Amino acid sequence: MFNKINFQSGNIVYNDFQIDPKLPLKKQIDNLKEDMFQVEFLNKYLIDIGWYPCTDINGMFIIYIIKEYNWEEPLYKENCRSIEELKQHLVTCIDIIEIQLNT
Repeated sequence: MFNKINFQSGNIVYNDFQIDPKLPLKKQIDNLKEDMFQVEFLNKYLIDIGWYPCTDINGMFIIYIIKEYNWEEPLYKENCRSIEELKQHLVTCIDIIEIQLNT
């Protein structure tokens, strides 16, 4: 799904993202789950993607940047309902992290 995205210094550590962008989300309810995708950057930053609430068609994707495992205060949090928006947020997250790592 995200194979054309350059994760730069990030490593995919969890990938259970099984959404087919060609199918409507309502036909993929079982794949709408909280734990879908994670990318780790030098054991310092984590990008986390999930669907909230789980298996609820009225829910949304939420993407986080977590710094040093502090889930209480995400560095970044956005939500969306489309795959294209999610990809845009993912690229933004990667850029934010790379800037943080290089300062």
